[in-house]
Amino acid sequence: MIPPSLEWFVEHNPPAELLDADLILSVLRKLGFKERALCVFQHLLEVRPGQTITYGELARRCCVSPRYVGWLMRHNPFFPIVPCHRVVGKTDLGGYILGTAVKRALLNLENEWKRLNEAH
Repeated sequence: MIPPSLEWFVEHNPPAELLDADLILSVLRKLGFKERALCVFQHLLEVRPGQTITYGELARRCCVSPRYVGWLMRHNPFFPIVPCHRVVGKTDLGGYILGTAVKRALLNLENEWKRLNEAH
């Protein structure tokens, strides 16, 4: 199902920052994700709104290939709660299950929230 708008996303999906990372990782483990995948998801959960990380950097941190990171992002069962939209290519935005326009919009929305929060 493709949600009708970004507002729908925001209303119906609490950000990972409001959820317990250990709980998310426990559920991912129960779904069959192995330790190297959990390492990638754990580091991804540390990427805050308004920040991005490259496929290569996530791969380096967990001693896996950038292609494996991309595969995991495509198979992320909890997007956008587990913020795979924050993973970008070295020279471009990279892909996203709902398309790059939605990925760009989510990143722009988070950047705006970050800017507004820093202003206060």
